[in-house]
Amino acid sequence: MLVEVARRLTVALRTTDTAARLGGDEFVLIVECPNGPFASDPVCKKVKAAVSESITLDNGVVVSVGASVGQAVYPHDGIELEQTLRAADQSMYANKATRTDLRTHPHGPPRGALHWNGGVSCA
Repeated sequence: MLVEVARRLTVALRTTDTAARLGGDEFVLIVECPNGPFASDPVCKKVKAAVSESITLDNGVVVSVGASVGQAVYPHDGIELEQTLRAADQSMYANKATRTDLRTHPHGPPRGALHWNGGVSCA
């Protein structure tokens, strides 16, 4: 199942983006945003849709897949990789707790930002 999720992530991303498995069922996406910090939303929405589709296993069993989502923007949410990943984790847990797809920044959104978060740990 993880192989299929990884394949779907890779297919949904642009050539300028990167997907990596951190361990277990945790993935991180690095989405380049040359047009501003929130240009990643369409990519993240596409990724979330791709991951959310059911998967048919080799034995014919159909399983549902879900994703807990967190998003962080460099350098707003952290200069160092660890800081940015921690901010994405905090965002994911906040979204999980409220069961919302709204972008949640641990330090509040950048000025003037109001938008939907639809990705898989977009860091």
